[in-house]
Amino acid sequence: MVKVEVKDLKVWLGKNFVIKGINLEILENSVTSIIGPSGCGKSTFLRSINRMNDLISDANIEGEIMIDDKNIYDPDVNVFDLRRKVGMVFQKPNPFPKSIYENIAYGLKIHGTKDRNKIDEIVEKSSLPFYFPISLLWLMHYLKLILPLPLTYGVSSFFQHFLNG
Repeated sequence: MVKVEVKDLKVWLGKNFVIKGINLEILENSVTSIIGPSGCGKSTFLRSINRMNDLISDANIEGEIMIDDKNIYDPDVNVFDLRRKVGMVFQKPNPFPKSIYENIAYGLKIHGTKDRNKIDEIVEKSSLPFYFPISLLWLMHYLKLILPLPLTYGVSSFFQHFLNG
């Protein structure tokens, strides 16, 4: 059974014609690899499947991408519901052009968390490691090499708190 069907997909980013008419069927419960040289449109294609190109002001898209026989570019498609169904994992961190707080809170909000105090608590807990300029695990390892054992245990417990919550 076809899960994703791409029909004559064309994508322009500004004046650059990036994707020139892709036709593709991806079967349900199958594994598909997209392989090609740098700059050939792989990421643009993947962003098209969950409509992340909507966030690029000069992106223009023609054609259809059908998921479960529904064109994801139809006006009645809820983009948040689509992105719950079609996830993206990036090679590098790729935050939205918002604050660190908003990037972390985004996932909680689209999944229905409305309690501002709960969101604040989770954001604070999850963003703490970003304030350390070096890896906590490396630091723990280094401190174990130079500190006496009892003090090392205390330091490890302190940092373990941040790693495990």
